[in-house]
Amino acid sequence: MKRLPTEVLERQPEEVSRILALSLIEEAAGAAERLGDPEDPEALHDFRVALRRLRSCFRAYRPYLRGSTPKKVRRELRDLAASTNAARDIEVQLAWLTAQSDKLEAGDQGALHWLAERLENERREALPEHLQRLVEEVGRIRKVLTKRLTSWKVRLDTTANRPRLSFKNVTGDLVRQQLDTLRVQLRAIESPEDNARAHAARISAKRLRYLLEPLARAIPRAQSLVNELKKLQDLLGDLHDANLLVMTLGTAMEASAIEDARRLHQLAFQQTNEASAFDAPPASLEQHPGLLALAGLLNDERQRLFREFESGWRERGLDRFAARVEALAAQMCSPRPDDRSAPKRFVLQRLPDLVRAGPSTLIEEGWLPGDDIKECLVRERSPGTVRHYRVVRFGPETRREAISRRVFVSLWPLTRNRVRKRRYQVVDGGRKWQIDDFLGRKRTVAETEDASGSRELQVPEWLASCLRKEGTPATRGKSGGKGSPRRRRAHRAPSAEEASDSLRRTIPSNGSGNRRPSRDYSNHPAEEKG
Repeated sequence: MKRLPTEVLERQPEEVSRILALSLIEEAAGAAERLGDPEDPEALHDFRVALRRLRSCFRAYRPYLRGSTPKKVRRELRDLAASTNAARDIEVQLAWLTAQSDKLEAGDQGALHWLAERLENERREALPEHLQRLVEEVGRIRKVLTKRLTSWKVRLDTTANRPRLSFKNVTGDLVRQQLDTLRVQLRAIESPEDNARAHAARISAKRLRYLLEPLARAIPRAQSLVNELKKLQDLLGDLHDANLLVMTLGTAMEASAIEDARRLHQLAFQQTNEASAFDAPPASLEQHPGLLALAGLLNDERQRLFREFESGWRERGLDRFAARVEALAAQMCSPRPDDRSAPKRFVLQRLPDLVRAGPSTLIEEGWLPGDDIKECLVRERSPGTVRHYRVVRFGPETRREAISRRVFVSLWPLTRNRVRKRRYQVVDGGRKWQIDDFLGRKRTVAETEDASGSRELQVPEWLASCLRKEGTPATRGKSGGKGSPRRRRAHRAPSAEEASDSLRRTIPSNGSGNRRPSRDYSNHPAEEKG
């Protein structure tokens, strides 16, 4: 897997995603050439992994690879991967059976050899009939994709003033989205029999891992996350393979029973006077105890794997891992200081109809007491997931980091100036709009990024009908000017020193030089002053 250097991550996503895709194509082509070597047992596995990484890259960065990955080629890659599924599954099952040989008694070894021979025959039938043809197919796809990915068209927009996102910014957003999906799917696994849910979670873990792997060189702490995802992937993979082997073992036992019945039927109607014809049972009957012993070992293996999953990837383990991924994603998503743009805000009369029925995130914010350092706790609730953050502002710097639920719950009672709002997001014409509907305050605000602070911002029709006034200070005219209505001065909460001076001026002395006891407003929100 290609590791990207630091300077490459700051380039445009259209360029870097193509560099990454081209390297993955070369890996897939190299693995395909090894398929014909019978002395290379890992060739099929490496080929499948290379195809998965390539398809995952196409899926994640599809908006930035537009025009370079035809639908027909993506479908052909999917079919190539599917053509090797059965053979790879049987290889894994044969490896598990070989490992159980020492655990079975001597009388049960015959069942193991019978099942292994049966699976080996199925594996030969499951392999693609013409491996050379598969290699040629990969070579043809390689030529098509190499030609398309080495160049792309760029349309310059001279009126756009917003900064362009880098590959690192885009990947940070993708990491956060894939983490949300993985968390929901991991929490949905309830038992060792939840094969479909465990398999879906395993696919999500792979996709998250494939997003992080190219970053390991530029961001060293990404490698530790990749290693943990690899362990999770192997754990869920072993559980999935065990569930598949349960079905294979059941099919084999049914086939053995049918074979026994057929042979007994032949013996019952066989025209012979030999009394010994029924003395010896069919040879397949001797396999039943061994197959049952294998079933017992397989069930123990499934239970062990599920206990390991529960101990490492339930609430606490998952929350700790998710917090580390969130911190990495936040670092990647934050723009560089010279690229920060001023938000453009608009106060709305009502919530736009376009977003009313759409998905939203419930956000709760509360500020901790402090003067020089402004610290805010944030809880975001979206369908299937809850995130907790700590936002710290010191001067011009703002830092946002993920925290655990336990830390949030312990600090939340200390917060003041709490806000609850429902956030909607809309992408219109390449510009991302964020609409916050403040609950209990009858206030709705729309916001978008604007690098230059220009007033020449085209407001979309769905938003213009709800517009009350523009909210960013940069767009307000000076009060008192001709044609500019006088605006009320925004209320500002006084600092601790201002509040103390005000109290000394307004509270009379009790005659002894001491003032009457007063309430200290320095640790309370502005609206509590009454």
